[in-house]
Amino acid sequence: MQSLEAFFIMNHQQRPSDTPFPALTTTEVCTAADAAFSALRAKGIPHACLFGSAACVLHGMKHRVPRDVDLVVFNANMDEEALKRTIHSADTRFRLVSSKNPKKTYKILYYTLSSAPPRHCKVDILIPGLLEIPRIPQEHVVLCSHATFSLPVMPLFPLLLLKLRGWDDHRNARAAHLHAKTGDDIKDIDELLAMAVARQACAATWLPETLVVSAGARVREYVKLNHNESHIMKEVTPRRISEWVAIGVSNEAILQEDVRERVRFLQERRDQKAAARKARLARRAQREGSTQQPVAGTTSTGSAATAPRHIASTLTGSGNAASKRFNQVG
Repeated sequence: MQSLEAFFIMNHQQRPSDTPFPALTTTEVCTAADAAFSALRAKGIPHACLFGSAACVLHGMKHRVPRDVDLVVFNANMDEEALKRTIHSADTRFRLVSSKNPKKTYKILYYTLSSAPPRHCKVDILIPGLLEIPRIPQEHVVLCSHATFSLPVMPLFPLLLLKLRGWDDHRNARAAHLHAKTGDDIKDIDELLAMAVARQACAATWLPETLVVSAGARVREYVKLNHNESHIMKEVTPRRISEWVAIGVSNEAILQEDVRERVRFLQERRDQKAAARKARLARRAQREGSTQQPVAGTTSTGSAATAPRHIASTLTGSGNAASKRFNQVG
């Protein structure tokens, strides 16, 4: 099964122009998506839908602006590269760009929004099976509107489960720039979860059982790990648990025990760190004390007894010299 890290490395390359330009707007992303759907229909491939950040925004997510188009194509009987070539042949506004890695043979699909100034939108093409993407019956694809567009979008429930998969892949990624995406993933998941509860979204019979089961395991990790994301998690966690239970992804008793286990683990780790710090301080105090021991032959009331070694030796030496002179006089 392809990992999200491998997919990102394969598809997320530099834009056609190396010159930075302002971030795309949601309307521009929808323009590219609409053109891709039109190109597919022109080639006799009508069944496709959006997922990813564009789908989240069209479902009503407020804090996010999509950066590109993620398109799932169903029942096309061809792989992603063939689908890219199909879209490119149907509309000359699409461009196929080679990977920056000369050893890679795949192409990256871009839609040209304008040539002066240059504005491009990347279009990622996926098929069911990749990244656990399920086959979605055409009658369950949701039509969402933005500006003058009405676009087919993945239903909210599987979209949430795939976002959860993305978070899991990002947190386990070796690449630092992928691991850094977990913060955005958590915001996306929390907002999608609240939307799913408000709209009473739940698992459908056509969804693969493996996707729902794996999502349940990821929810357990998500709830446990995010208990440590913020100091306010003790207040937020019960609400999140009830929300995951409400959409039928997990069991409340299991999630509550997972959180208690996480709290115990964090407390043990804090105790171990405190004990280690205490031991370090004790060893340091012992070392410092050993360097201030009284010099032999001096009394506790003498100045040499309480002085550091190099001072004590000086004092002791001058005392012996004075005694020697006294004996000579006598």
